[in-house]
Amino acid sequence: MGRIQKEAGVYVMYEGEIPVYVGRTRWLKRRISGHRSGTRFSSTFALRRAKAEWIAVSTENTNSKTSDLFEFDDFKSIFRTHTDYVKSLAVKFLPCDDTLTQYILEAYAICALELDVKELQTH
Repeated sequence: MGRIQKEAGVYVMYEGEIPVYVGRTRWLKRRISGHRSGTRFSSTFALRRAKAEWIAVSTENTNSKTSDLFEFDDFKSIFRTHTDYVKSLAVKFLPCDDTLTQYILEAYAICALELDVKELQTH
């Protein structure tokens, strides 16, 4: 990642050899740093995983807005755990400057890698 400055394209995060997340970006280094930053505004993959776990284990209101979730110490702990997980993932990247092509490649990769198609709902 150190050599990549401002490249646009599609990236895949891997746990070992298993793909777990596909995204697109205009600036790879900044986007991956954001995923790993631990802020609720940039760490979208960790936040999505933390929300899913919170819904599964919490007795609190699971329909809370994201900002409200961070009022709960238990949720903050879950979010930190998922942020650490994202930091451990390897990243592979396919450069592509054209935004439309990025969307198509992202959708194709999600389907080809058999990931959850719900990932496309954020676009």
